[in-house]
Amino acid sequence: MLVLEGPEPGHYTDVCVWRDCRTRRILQVIMARRVAAGRPELKVYADKIYNRSRLVEAAYSRRRGRMPDWQHRLNGAMSGIRVGVEWSFGRLTRLFAFCDWWKVHQIQRSTVARFYIVSGLLSNCHNCLYGDIHVGSFDILPPTLAEYLAQRR
Repeated sequence: MLVLEGPEPGHYTDVCVWRDCRTRRILQVIMARRVAAGRPELKVYADKIYNRSRLVEAAYSRRRGRMPDWQHRLNGAMSGIRVGVEWSFGRLTRLFAFCDWWKVHQIQRSTVARFYIVSGLLSNCHNCLYGDIHVGSFDILPPTLAEYLAQRR
């Protein structure tokens, strides 16, 4: 499922958007509930530019010198999961090809954010009805269409 927030100013970096986004705050509440219920805490796996925290596990980097072999192995194992995140955006552009026409979409000349938000909503609805590759890869079932649309209110 895609979570699209925004639009954000062009000068915002991904880290700034993450810091200020509603999704991060929702995930903090969900993780606190999981821990209170005796379930393990989960983390979001992110690019090297993010700081590690209770909610984020960032890829290891060579910024501070040579990485131990176990960090290379962990980055390699997690890279397959990172690719899974891109599948959702690839699916969106397959279902709604006009969102991939980046040369045509221009800031202040077309409603780029609206295209992506509506396409993300419809892509998630499609996912609820037909599933997607994440179901097989991550053993996660999407909500029913009624459950998903009830959350949108």
